[in-house]
Amino acid sequence: MTARTEGESGAITVTLVAPLDGVLVPLDRVPDEAFARRLAGDGVSIDPMSATLRAPCDGRVVQVHRAGHALTLEARGLEIMLHVGLDTVALGGEGFRTLVAAGQEVRAGDPLVEFDADLVARRARSLLTQVLVTNMERVAAIEAGTGRVEAGRDPILTVRVGAAAGGPAPTIEGELVESQPMVVEAETGLHARPAAALAAEARRFTSDVRLVKGGRDANVRSVVSLMALEVSRGDTA
Repeated sequence: MTARTEGESGAITVTLVAPLDGVLVPLDRVPDEAFARRLAGDGVSIDPMSATLRAPCDGRVVQVHRAGHALTLEARGLEIMLHVGLDTVALGGEGFRTLVAAGQEVRAGDPLVEFDADLVARRARSLLTQVLVTNMERVAAIEAGTGRVEAGRDPILTVRVGAAAGGPAPTIEGELVESQPMVVEAETGLHARPAAALAAEARRFTSDVRLVKGGRDANVRSVVSLMALEVSRGDTA
C-alpha cells in the first residue's frame, strides 16, 4: 500500500494492489446485484489466475468469515472487504484454507487465504473475486484500474480519503424501540448479498439501528458489522 497526504486539507490517497493474478473486471459486469449495484461498497472485481489471496495493502485483519472465503481489513480508516467468488458461502469452507486471524497485522502481499480454484470453480457460481471499500462515507473519490494485474505488485484501486468525507452519524435522542425476535430464513443467512441490502435500507434512516444475536450486536448500516455476526439460516435475531 502507498499512502500520501495531499495539501492543507489533510486528504490521504491510498493505493491498493492486486490480491490475485488476473484480469480486472468492473463491478457493473459482476453477475450479482449486491456487488454490481455497489450495495456492499465500491471497488473492482478480479477474474483470478492464481489461488492465493494476498493483502492488497498494509493493515489489520478485522474479520474472517468462518467459511474462509471472505475477510475484511482496516487500513487508514478504510474497511476493505475481499470476497472470493460468488455464492461461495454455500461451500461452508470447503476448498478454502485461512492463513490469518482477526486482529492480525498484515503487509501488502502477505498471503491471507489459499483456495482450490478447480473445486470452487466447479461448485460456486463464479470465481470472480471482489475488492470493496465498504465504508464509502469515508471516501471522497475512488478510481479502479483495468487490464491484467499481478498479485502484490500492480495497483487496482486508488482511494482518496477526504478529511470531511466521513464521520459518525449524528446522535439523535429518541425512543428506544425493540422488535420481536425474528428467525432468519435466507439460505446463506446474512452474508454479503442480504447484509448489503439490509445496510442500504438502514442508511435511509437517521435512527441508530442494531441487530442483536446471542448477546452480540451489529450496526445495521455496516455490511462488515452485519457479516461479523455470522448470522446463519435458522438463527434468531
